[in-house]
Amino acid sequence: MRYRYEMEVAREINKDKRPIIMVITGDGRAEFRRLKVFAERYDGEKVLWFPLKPIFPLKRKSEKKTGVNVLEVLNVYPGKYKLTQFLFVVDREHFKSENPTKKIEEFLRGKGINVSSIEQMNGGALRISCKVGPYDVVVYMAISGKIKSSEEELAELIGLELGLEVEANKGRIKEVLRSRNMGEEDLIAKAKDKNLRESFPSLSSALTRIREEDCSHNC
Repeated sequence: MRYRYEMEVAREINKDKRPIIMVITGDGRAEFRRLKVFAERYDGEKVLWFPLKPIFPLKRKSEKKTGVNVLEVLNVYPGKYKLTQFLFVVDREHFKSENPTKKIEEFLRGKGINVSSIEQMNGGALRISCKVGPYDVVVYMAISGKIKSSEEELAELIGLELGLEVEANKGRIKEVLRSRNMGEEDLIAKAKDKNLRESFPSLSSALTRIREEDCSHNC
């Protein structure tokens, strides 16, 4: 089936009433730019809504939520906005030596959220089914980086696309891309599909699953 739309990442929701998945991450602006280009490589009906300032329960103004703590939004958005699907993008460094599946389940249960199942997907991604009050909620979780963060994935993509070895460091990555008159968005937009899947395995897996489940309802 040919979709009418590409998968879209938006800061604000318009009135076309397309199905919405809320994106939650601890790294707002940088992750938004990267994900926006990445998602445009996928077709589908879904809009990925990436709010600049998500609402958390009982959060102090000066408090910044990072890591698994951003999943506290699950206690707000299903009831307040009837949103029941989420894409959670998190750097691997937030798990240290811990098992991501175990840490996520313990965190959610500690917030009064009943976890029905956690499915292991390709690339270390997870599909989490849970119950928040009366709402059935699904969280697609992508873990960035093999050891620390998404900079490792960008460095690998540079190697695959440009044949250059670069340190997984924001400054060095920008420097190398600037020397080629490119930014991160250009690199991702022009990359071969197989290179994106190899360098960003978890995010690729999560977006592929979103597209497949979207198709199961609309194809």
